[in-house]
Amino acid sequence: MVKIGELTLGKIPRVALVLSCQKDLNFVKKAKARGIDILEVRIDRLKNINKEPVLKFIKAVKKTGLPVIATVRSRAEGALKNIADNKRLELLEAVLPLVNAVDIELSSKTILKKIVKKARTFKKKVIISYHNFKKTPTDKDLGSLINKAKKAGADIVKIAVQPKNKKDVIRLMNWTLKHKNKNLITIAMGTQGTISRVLFPFAGSVLTYACKYRAVAPGQIPLDVLNQQLKLFYPGIRFSK
Repeated sequence: MVKIGELTLGKIPRVALVLSCQKDLNFVKKAKARGIDILEVRIDRLKNINKEPVLKFIKAVKKTGLPVIATVRSRAEGALKNIADNKRLELLEAVLPLVNAVDIELSSKTILKKIVKKARTFKKKVIISYHNFKKTPTDKDLGSLINKAKKAGADIVKIAVQPKNKKDVIRLMNWTLKHKNKNLITIAMGTQGTISRVLFPFAGSVLTYACKYRAVAPGQIPLDVLNQQLKLFYPGIRFSK
């Protein structure tokens, strides 16, 4: 098991609320009452991604008292606009002292090592992620991704992939179950994979993501809907500490 801030992952389903604009911050108080565990700030989705406005926003998020993950996606792995690597590096290094964890893609080779080193300096957790919007890699390739991410310094490895059919979803779930002791976040994206956001914590995925209303990633479920499902399938433990 692993912690982000004081939050222990792996015992029960943990939910991250994705914040992608200033208005989302107004929803956090309600989200806390509904059992949200952690916040992910998608800096790449903010309207103003200059350093000072981003720092101001992160400081406001931090005041909620919830653990915070900072993410600045690359265009190749989900950002709506292209942000130069040096800009992403600047933003992540600036917010690292304020947050509890950072999410950086395995493919971001020009800045990955620097981010991991900076995170170690501030004793922050590192999520190294992989997104594939076209397919679900083979089990062998998924295993290779874990090894590469761990070697690069990952505390948690996040793998989000696109299933072509139900068999891909089941295969990814079984693979997650097989590797559940490796601190993984696994997600099958899109409509075929929506069930993974409820089911995969049962197989060992340490975190599932929710949005306020509109999905930030394919197949993401609004918080209220996800909470209803989690209460149904994980009775008695949803709001445990």
